[in-house]
Amino acid sequence: MVTIRPAVATDAEALAALSGQLGYPVEPVAMVQRLAAVANGDAGITLVAVDAQGAVCGMARALPQHFIAEASFVELAALVVDAAARGTGVGKALLAAVEAWARERGFPGLCVRSSVVRTRAHHFYLREGYAESKRQAVFFKPL
Repeated sequence: MVTIRPAVATDAEALAALSGQLGYPVEPVAMVQRLAAVANGDAGITLVAVDAQGAVCGMARALPQHFIAEASFVELAALVVDAAARGTGVGKALLAAVEAWARERGFPGLCVRSSVVRTRAHHFYLREGYAESKRQAVFFKPL
């Protein structure tokens, strides 16, 4: 049984470890700064799953997206479950919590972008009722 709650600064070390498992290593100090930066305004929500022993075993990050050319939606920016807890329903619980958060705010849908190499994640989203809508290239320019 897991409990889902908003992330707090004291979760930073566990979130940094989870981020590393997702392939995005970050130091706990930087994670504290990132959590503080997204804590205000319409910056979405960061949720954690906490196991029966009180340990953070998963994380989800959701962002409202507002566009001119299409309807607003919530984007699932990150979903990661600790390797030891995968396959136990933690991801499903986190996804359901994000969906509920989006519904409560009147968003009509949830978008997930997942790297083409994450086939296990793709199967998970398909099982949860998501449909692949497109493939795209992503470009980035450091400033």
